[in-house]
Amino acid sequence: MKTTFIFNTHRLTQLVAIAVLVVLGFASCKKNDDGPEAGMPVISGVTSLQNRSTMLDKATLSNWIMIKGQRLSTTQRVTLGGLEVNMAEVHANDTSITVKVPEELPNASNNPIVVETKFGSVTFDFTIVPPPPVVSNFAPLSGSPGDIVTITGSYLDGVTSVKFGNTEAEIVSKTKTKLEVKVPAGDSNGFLTLVSAGGTTVTASAFGFKAIIYDEVFNTTFAEWNGAWGGTTADDASAEKAKRGTKSIKISYATDWEGWQFTKTAAPSLSGYSAIKLSIWAPAGSTGKVINLVVSQGWGTAKALTLTGNQWNDFTVPLSELGNPSILNHLALQNTGNGALVIYVDDIGLL
Repeated sequence: MKTTFIFNTHRLTQLVAIAVLVVLGFASCKKNDDGPEAGMPVISGVTSLQNRSTMLDKATLSNWIMIKGQRLSTTQRVTLGGLEVNMAEVHANDTSITVKVPEELPNASNNPIVVETKFGSVTFDFTIVPPPPVVSNFAPLSGSPGDIVTITGSYLDGVTSVKFGNTEAEIVSKTKTKLEVKVPAGDSNGFLTLVSAGGTTVTASAFGFKAIIYDEVFNTTFAEWNGAWGGTTADDASAEKAKRGTKSIKISYATDWEGWQFTKTAAPSLSGYSAIKLSIWAPAGSTGKVINLVVSQGWGTAKALTLTGNQWNDFTVPLSELGNPSILNHLALQNTGNGALVIYVDDIGLL
């Protein structure tokens, strides 16, 4: 018997087309694996988001950075100093990764960047440092050589140097939020300067005094009379509050623009001094209220002192901000638009 085969050319054409598409599909997949994003990732440097052309040698905690390189689009994991970054905050393309440095890292420096992609991982040596030290307070405000001063704030564990004015101090102990130092011998009066890998911080208030004007009692070299005007009253030996010791000056303002002052007829020279320092206790509810400090009748150059309620407020005001007076024949604390207000003043002195 003779067998006859009948070919359906249309069907054959379809099968050939499908086969070609399958082959092309495999080829296409292979091409993607060999494409520009394939291969080991490369990191060439790190920049800030503000200046993307200048490479950084370090970055600070909580800042956004851009990791530059090649073949980064398939990034699956980013770690900084061993701490994995939340990938929801990572934005990657072939040549860069934008990522936020975490607020805390296990090690404050020499934190390598590790990037893992679909095709491999790369490690880049980089330094991540904390921000400059943050000082919220220090106490006591004055003392003798060898006394311990406690500084509180943030990022204090990386501090490597503390100076009182221009004099280096010994660091006794430190944690992230507390630093203990010894008052140095010699001239320790002045602002405290703290240095860490993250930067340098100078305190808003100064330590010590070159001359005391009021501390429990008035120094008659600088003040021979003190009193209030308007309906305001004052008690220069109040035992209700004290920054140090047991007494302070209680000033009870009756209304706006009244005040308290002291005067000295044979006015001492301010040569050799750079600032006036004082502490004011303000009651709860007085945050944001302002007292004007006026020196040597310089009403046009009054310094506004903004209060925080329910605490002692420490102020160090450069004489340059008070009109650069050459003598001290008068000092006034004037109520502004605060209405009735009671404050306590202590530790008035010169630096």
